[in-house]
Amino acid sequence: MKVYRLCNEDEIKSIAENGNFSDVGQTFESDPKKNTHDYNSEFKYLHFFGKQTDLLYLSPTKGKFICEYDIPDEILKDAKGKGFYWDFVNFSSLHELEEYAVECPKIRFEYLKKVFKIKESIDFDYYPSDDEIKAYLEGIYNFETLKQKKFENSINRGEE
Repeated sequence: MKVYRLCNEDEIKSIAENGNFSDVGQTFESDPKKNTHDYNSEFKYLHFFGKQTDLLYLSPTKGKFICEYDIPDEILKDAKGKGFYWDFVNFSSLHELEEYAVECPKIRFEYLKKVFKIKESIDFDYYPSDDEIKAYLEGIYNFETLKQKKFENSINRGEE
C-alpha cells in the first residue's frame, strides 16, 4: 500500500548513506490524547499517512521532504491507528486521521519509492487535492529509474 511521510534532510541523508533505516525514527510513549498507537519502548518508529494531503496537518515547509513508500499490507495492518491533529485550515477542531506507526526494523530500503523536496512552504486555507500539492514539490528520487548512488548524489547537490 502506498503511504506518505514528511521528513527532514537529516533523515533523507541517513537513509541514502546507510541504505537502511537503522539511524532514523524515534521512540514514543503511548498517549491516548495524541493517537491510538501502542508503542513498544524497545523500537524506534516512523509514522506514515495513507493520504498525501494528510501531510498538511504537519505544516510542510520549504526544504523538508515528502516520501512515498509502498509498504506491504501485512506490515501496515499491525501498525494502523488513529492520530489526532488540529485542523490545518482554521485550527478550531481535532481531526481523527488514519496513520501508521511502523517499527523501523520492519522498513526496507526498497519500500521507498519516491522522494520529493518541498520547493515552497505548503499552506492552504482549504483542503486541496494531491495534484495541487504537486506544484510545490521537486522530484529528486524515483526508485524505478534511479539507483541508490544517484539518490545520494541528488541529496548532496540539493544542499543549500
